[in-house]
Amino acid sequence: MSRVRTRLLWIALLAVLLVAGGFGFFTYQVQQVPQFYRQAIAASPREQVQAGEQFETEALELQNQIQRTGDWQVELAADEINGWLATVLPEKFGEAIPPGISDPRVAIEQGRLLAACKYQAVGIETVVSIELEAFLTNETNVVAVRVHQVAAGKVPIPLGQYLEQITAAAAERGIFVRWQEVDGDPLALISLPLAEPDDKRSIVIRSLELSPGKLIATGTAEDTAPVKRPRPVPPHDSPGNDNSQN
Repeated sequence: MSRVRTRLLWIALLAVLLVAGGFGFFTYQVQQVPQFYRQAIAASPREQVQAGEQFETEALELQNQIQRTGDWQVELAADEINGWLATVLPEKFGEAIPPGISDPRVAIEQGRLLAACKYQAVGIETVVSIELEAFLTNETNVVAVRVHQVAAGKVPIPLGQYLEQITAAAAERGIFVRWQEVDGDPLALISLPLAEPDDKRSIVIRSLELSPGKLIATGTAEDTAPVKRPRPVPPHDSPGNDNSQN
């Protein structure tokens, strides 16, 4: 009987060790931080402030360009975006950041966008990252965003269960999202409302490029309101002419 008891104790101990080891490995994997995020988060406060101010300048210039009729172009560096995320976003738009999320940062590669943020909930602290591919479609102002990977540390996160939440959150901000699938990856078709509802102009994105360290977009702003032409003056007889029949 004692041998059976001893064996049961060893089996129970082994099960505990396996569970503890599995949890330890999971914890280790969850706590891994992407290299691009380490680099982005390491920027000094002074660099972040300067980069954030430059982003604000670029955004204001884009707004001024779009308000005029004609071509427009914007070039945003990843460092400028990160500076804005680090300084302006929490100060001016902190209420828009979901609970448990902090310190979002991005990196831009050729054709791809990497984004990550810190996430803390239920005693777990990790860095959630996402890898995206973005390009224009044949539809006017519709951008396709293919999600290649979402992970907490190095642990993949299935995105399917969150698609409806993403769609609803975008709709609240006036952005319409449709979902498709490409080789097992979710593909979001995002309609961008560039013009204000009362704007009589057509604002169109002509190109979108993700190159190392920066995003470049070009487009046009055209006046779609009908041109008011002066009403023609009806011809009348010159003084002294008499066209009446005799």
